Parts: sequence; structure tokens; C-alpha cells
Amino acid sequence: MAAHHREFIGRALGARRAAAATAAAAAAAAAKAFAAAGAAAAAAVAAAAADTCCELPLKICFWGRYTNAVQQQLLQCEQQQQQQQQQQQQQQQQQQQQQQQQQQQQQQQQNLLQATDCLSFLLHFVL
Repeated sequence: MAAHHREFIGRALGARRAAAATAAAAAAAAAKAFAAAGAAAAAAVAAAAADTCCELPLKICFWGRYTNAVQQQLLQCEQQQQQQQQQQQQQQQQQQQQQQQQQQQQQQQQNLLQATDCLSFLLHFVL
């Protein structure tokens, strides 16, 4: 029963870790694509600035806001990854605690069996 329970917990944690890794990879890919689009926008701003200097302050303002948005997206992605790692660590700690409790219970059961065996052996000789 305990082995079945551990196997079930292991499968559930494995599935959760796989989903978290997939989500983190998707978020990282989206952030990279967002940054690549930012590089293309920077080239367009530089080309437009070379053509007309009067529009430059507006384009710099746009680029500043765009890069801030990219930085915020990357920061959110990092925070999500940290939260996922913390959750995984908590789950691992819980699993370890459960395993320790199971081991303690098994040890207590073995001790109880040994004590009853010893008592029955002594009673056999006394009676």
C-alpha cells in the first residue's frame, strides 16, 4: 500500500514538474521572440531617425516604453520560474517528510512485532 502511495505521488509530481518545465520553456521562448521583435523595431527606429531628425524624440520615447515592456515581461517570467522552483522544493520536502513518517511507522511496527514475539517467547517458557 505504501509503495503504491509513493508511486502515485511520484507520478503526480513528475507530471506537475513536466507541466511546469513546459510552461517555463514556452514563457522563455515568448520572451526571446519578444526581444527579437524589439531588435527589429530598434533597427526601424534607427533607420527612421536617419531620415528625419524631428521625429527622433517620439521614436526614442516609444523605444524606451517598448524596452521597459520587454524587461517587465522577462522579470515576470523569472518570477514565475522562481515560484515554480519554490513550489517544487516544497513538494519535495513534503514528499521527504511523508517518506520519513512512513519509515518511522514501519520501524514502530517492526519494534512492536519484535516486542510481541519476545513476550510470547517468554510466556511460552513461563507457562
